[in-house]
Amino acid sequence: MLNPVILSRAIKDTFADYVATTLSIADERYAELLKTELRKDGIIAKGPYMELGDAYKTGATIRELIADGVMTPLFEKFGWGFKLSRPLYVHQEKAVRAAANGDNIIVTTGTGSGKTECFLMPIVNALLREQETAGHLDDSVRAIVIYPMNALINDQVKRLREIFVDSDITFGVYNGNTEQTEKAGRIKYRTTYGFEPMPNERVSRDIMREKPPHILITNYSMLEYMCIRPNDDAVFRNAKLKFVVLDEAHVYKGATGIEASMLVRRVETRLTEEGQSPQYILTSATLGDESSDPQIFAFGERLCGHSFQSIVRSIPIKHSVPESTRTLSSEEIAALKDIADENLFDICNGSTQYHKIRAIANEPLTLAEIAEKTGMPEGELVTFVAACVRATDGNGVPLVRARYHLFVRALEGAYITLTQPYSMSLIPATEINGQMVFECATCTDCGRIAIIGVNDKKSGKLRLPENSTDPNAEYFLLEDEEDGVMTDDETETPPDEYLVCAKCGTIKHIGDKNICDCMDEFGVKVTKAQKSKESGIVRCPACSYGELRKFYLGSEAATAVLATALYENMPSEKTRQFLCFSDSRGDAAFFAPYMERTYRDFLRRRGIWYVAEQHREELQCEPWTLGTFADELARYFDVNKTFAVLGKDETLAPISRRNAWIALISEMYSARRPSSLTSLGAVSIMPACNAKFAPAFAAKYNLATEEAKALLDLLLMDVVFHGAIQEPSKTPLDGEDLEMIFYSSTRKLLVRCKTDKESANTMGWLPRAQKNGRFYANGRIRRLVFALGVTEEEAYKIAEDYFMLLTKNDVLKTQKGRGDGRFLSAEDFVISVPSKTNLYICDTCGRVTVMNFKDRCAYPRCNGRLIAVSPEKLQANNHYASLYSKDDLEPFYIREHTAQIEKNNARRYQEQFLKGEINALSCSTTFEMGVDIGSLESIFLRNMPPSPANYVQRAGRAGRDLRSAAFTLTYAKLSSHDITFFDCPTEMISGKIKAPAFEIRNVKIVLRHIYAVAISHFFSQNTDVYNSNDADIFLNGNGYERLCEFLHAKPTVVQEYLHRCIPTELCEVLGVDTFSWVEQLIGKNGTLAISVNDFRDLTAWFAEQIDIAAKEKRYQDAARFERLLKDHRRSTTEGDGYKKTDLIDFLVRSGALPKYGFPVDVVELKPNLLNDTKQNVELQRDLQLGISEYAPGAEVVADGNIYRSRYIAKDRRKTADWEIYYTAECPQCRVINFSKKPVESAPCVACGTTIDSGWKKNIEPRKGFIVGNDPNDIVPAGSRKPRKYHRGDIIYLGDTERHELGRSTFYFGEHQVVLQSTANDSLMISCDTEFNVCSYCGFAKSRKESKNYSFIVEEKHKTPYGRECSNTKLYPYKLSHIFKTDVVQLTFSDNADFGTMLSVMYALLRATSQVLDIESTDINGCLYASNGNVQYSIILYDSVPGGAGHIHRLAADESVFQSVVRKAYEICSECKCSPSCYKCLRDYYNQEWHRVLNRSAAAEFLKQYL
Repeated sequence: MLNPVILSRAIKDTFADYVATTLSIADERYAELLKTELRKDGIIAKGPYMELGDAYKTGATIRELIADGVMTPLFEKFGWGFKLSRPLYVHQEKAVRAAANGDNIIVTTGTGSGKTECFLMPIVNALLREQETAGHLDDSVRAIVIYPMNALINDQVKRLREIFVDSDITFGVYNGNTEQTEKAGRIKYRTTYGFEPMPNERVSRDIMREKPPHILITNYSMLEYMCIRPNDDAVFRNAKLKFVVLDEAHVYKGATGIEASMLVRRVETRLTEEGQSPQYILTSATLGDESSDPQIFAFGERLCGHSFQSIVRSIPIKHSVPESTRTLSSEEIAALKDIADENLFDICNGSTQYHKIRAIANEPLTLAEIAEKTGMPEGELVTFVAACVRATDGNGVPLVRARYHLFVRALEGAYITLTQPYSMSLIPATEINGQMVFECATCTDCGRIAIIGVNDKKSGKLRLPENSTDPNAEYFLLEDEEDGVMTDDETETPPDEYLVCAKCGTIKHIGDKNICDCMDEFGVKVTKAQKSKESGIVRCPACSYGELRKFYLGSEAATAVLATALYENMPSEKTRQFLCFSDSRGDAAFFAPYMERTYRDFLRRRGIWYVAEQHREELQCEPWTLGTFADELARYFDVNKTFAVLGKDETLAPISRRNAWIALISEMYSARRPSSLTSLGAVSIMPACNAKFAPAFAAKYNLATEEAKALLDLLLMDVVFHGAIQEPSKTPLDGEDLEMIFYSSTRKLLVRCKTDKESANTMGWLPRAQKNGRFYANGRIRRLVFALGVTEEEAYKIAEDYFMLLTKNDVLKTQKGRGDGRFLSAEDFVISVPSKTNLYICDTCGRVTVMNFKDRCAYPRCNGRLIAVSPEKLQANNHYASLYSKDDLEPFYIREHTAQIEKNNARRYQEQFLKGEINALSCSTTFEMGVDIGSLESIFLRNMPPSPANYVQRAGRAGRDLRSAAFTLTYAKLSSHDITFFDCPTEMISGKIKAPAFEIRNVKIVLRHIYAVAISHFFSQNTDVYNSNDADIFLNGNGYERLCEFLHAKPTVVQEYLHRCIPTELCEVLGVDTFSWVEQLIGKNGTLAISVNDFRDLTAWFAEQIDIAAKEKRYQDAARFERLLKDHRRSTTEGDGYKKTDLIDFLVRSGALPKYGFPVDVVELKPNLLNDTKQNVELQRDLQLGISEYAPGAEVVADGNIYRSRYIAKDRRKTADWEIYYTAECPQCRVINFSKKPVESAPCVACGTTIDSGWKKNIEPRKGFIVGNDPNDIVPAGSRKPRKYHRGDIIYLGDTERHELGRSTFYFGEHQVVLQSTANDSLMISCDTEFNVCSYCGFAKSRKESKNYSFIVEEKHKTPYGRECSNTKLYPYKLSHIFKTDVVQLTFSDNADFGTMLSVMYALLRATSQVLDIESTDINGCLYASNGNVQYSIILYDSVPGGAGHIHRLAADESVFQSVVRKAYEICSECKCSPSCYKCLRDYYNQEWHRVLNRSAAAEFLKQYL
């Protein structure tokens, strides 16, 4: 069993070692301070917290319920599945009794509480009652069980098999994974589960249509499809629907709740007679506690359209306390692990320790806190609790349940004082011990410390940056007595030197007059570092190699370290697995390949370490050639199958050899880094050639041979560190390998002397010449001057001669086709294992080397001395050494599991995880209700979840076996939300959970369900048009026209059906009787009409291009367009092949059918067929997000690849067929003005100022985007993060066509507020970048990417189909999306600044949610300058496009508004924080504004309106 103390300690120690090693500090004083801070409890880690819970109270047995007449005697046949004599949990018994009474019930109990039985037993009982009465059960559906995701469905199959063995009750899973034919279904079943289906188990669509199962198990999306497809009518034939179950009901909130509610109503209408209804059972672990019962009942009624009679909750069992207890000795506690489970109960329950722990731990506490209060050592405490978890009473009920929670946080920076007594804090501070505190950075190469600050010219002081991205922040390197000359390589830039006062922060140039009294005593010399304008990189002035970086590790690297520590410290007696969650699906997608790549890198270094250790004596006596070592390393990888490809059975020898060379070349290139094996003294890789050249060089310059070799090695290793080194020709590396090693897929080369034309991938051996004929001295020239005491001119000649010698002896080899570019071959190097006699460390910069030239530091800008050091000393307490030295070469497999993975791939990954073939799944929020693996003990959260409900769901994936420990590791990112909950983790572990909420009144969503009803009736009467879900007849034939005829006839059957399932209050609004809704579907601008016309236009365009190409005798082009036509049209009657267009998918994408799991306005980033033939991803986004995330130039990670967007999708036949409108920013008040038509001059809608310039064209990219066709537009992920260039901002436009519902003025003494309520009002989300766009093919580049801001940009480019575009003129456009929703505009008579009004807005949003019981994510807001830049209005709106009627309730009644204002004031005034916190204004979704939100300012403003 997992030991949380050992695991937590290993994770905390690993992370602390990682921080100290990665942020290596050369100054021993600060290095020790860092280690001290990292060891302090609560600084970077908190916990583990232990959460103890009672097992569930038991009640009657099934046999007793049979005796009471509640359950039928026929239940006796289910003895194997239900264990008739075992007491049920009380909540299970309550559910059975309530269901038997005909109640609609809501079951809300914890994970592992047997919620499945709460609905299965009532269903089975009802079926057996029917069988008892009728004598048999005919083939028809009696119960529908709806799960939100397939993972949960697959999870239930085993349980259902246990229950229904040898039963007449039939059941079947019908989802996207269900095969069509019985043969295929049985094959897949055997492959998935490893055994044959039972006779009463339906495993194919054919058999379920022939013999409908009594219990149909599906998800809501598939249930929608079944309601549409005419061939699924057979499944519902003669249905006798008695039960509808919605599992994980908490997901049905907001838009998803509306969709599910409409579906449930339609299913009931279809499968029951008017006036009848099935029983509804809802289940979830996170609906809220007893105080939320009224809200939970209301939620159930809105979801199902019927009232609920019972909420069933678990009741904790209170085991009887023995009359006397005794204290167990330490020896007795240690022996508990060897005692059988059934014998532990009396021992544990009879102990003093157990009852003392239970009295203390009534809420989550750290193990340290419990240990202190009980007087038990932590290890002993965990051993004892583990025994208590295993202990069960006579009924098999555990004595207690335990969960453990560990929290680790990102660093917010390091803050230091500059003079004695030296201090450091890892928490932001301004002063320590009377001294000014400065944020610090370290050099990634030499470990030198710099301070970061903003040079405030007014005060003359260096102040802390306002935030981590403060553009005015500058870096100042602290002086060191051993500093050499600080000038950049190949420049003559003198150092920019200052004095900083350590006491008050005053800063001045050296030589300037003192402006503070304490400078003489506390002045510290610093040198300003230069920041690159292009890259933003700040180079270290001391070494010029490294980069000055803050104490921030990045979430990917930090979480990869934590995931590795979690994985490697899991018990090894079973498959080590965990689920990994990220809120962002992009983050989840990137982490999978990043983590696997990082772990593979560790495995490569482990391999080198192992082989070097196995041959230590040989390698210390005589170096091996790198080729010999690579062969041995490859064999080791091969034996351990370290780099076996998941799911492939292939010869590993070539893969192992390639990875051996990757390992060795990567080690050579990164040898200077603290994480390298070289820096740990484990190996040394040096050029072999200098052993031959050294004697002559030594004689010429009066050196010892070893000194000469060391100097030549130092010179030549510069080439290695640049990356101009290549693998053997027999083991070629590809671009992905090069990217992984060198962070560039382009080969790096060496030339004699670099010119301005060469790229950064090319290194010049000799320095460049200046205009005056002299040359810039580079590092090699300086090294020679320093080492040999020669002039720069003499050093230049020596370097030149050495270069010629290397060339002549073919040490520097020529790259074919690359001019004079040269490189070193890795085969010309040797590897050895250093010892304390030939391993050295610099006493100043701390760098490790085997190249000792006269005891001088290997780095020319450091004047430190080399001292001998043993490898053992370097490796002690080193994170990387402990990681590399483990003899564990097993591969680690992790895969993405998000909504953007193609469903077959997602299912395959899930099945591989269930089988233990995959070690981890990197999931987004869609997997919160994931697979139930009894043995899964660990969960890793890569960020703090949005709410306690999310945390409970994610953490609940582990420990579902009541006798196993559950461990959750959470990483708090560098965000206000995450750090807030890290400071108080118990508020996340056991915080308040709100009941889900939604309002069904959403015209846009309900309309799609009306369309679905009509289309399903049409298909049932026109099965040839449905054509087995083939869109051929519908799109290429007359099917669409027949649908139009059907709808124009206003069929009575559709009207009657709609009256039953559409809420009464919406029937008139939506035109159920008048059929006015038909126009919105198939009218001129109807959603389906547009899609059908677009499809047919493209078909005609392809045919036209074929004719044109044929007439011009461009036969290859004609053939290509013919292939494209066939792939697009997919018509069997035209002979286009076996492919078909999925009809239902087409209707969903067209907005004619409900979009379960998808927003209303969805766009796609379409992979390009020219460079991605697998099409393993489905990149779809709400247009509000897609407008920036998928914009041209943006990159998206999915299934291990990075996809770069390049085109704005459009109709190929038309020029600029996008929806275009015009926007301009008012020069006076900065409000965005909007027009659907071209405009030259117009008054500002806010302040009336005339806007006669700056009107810009906007594209609304409703057809989505397309990935580029360049090979670099799809590259493997893992080595770098995708680039995100764009951001979307929401802007209120106001709309002249909006429907004004009312305008009210409410008076509060001398103050007043005007509320204007509108429906169908307009907001715009605009991408913050302008693009140069081709109106012919949609090719687009941001103006920043193009670096061309001309009005017309000339650029040759290719179309998405790879052909040269006939147009080369690109014009400027912005990308925007306008969405309609319900709005309330609040204009206050008093004015305030932006920060105050933003604070008031978030206070009102929170208050509105609480007073009106609205899901907080269903409403949002923004500010609007309604009176120029003088006064802000607050815009509150429904988040759901189309509106949901939430926000209108605010303006409907003055008393409601007053209640909201009063609540907003209470929220702000009663909180004691400063300036704001999560109890008042902050939440997960407004993190970008946390720094400006001020609850005191908001309270002061709102006080006027009470």
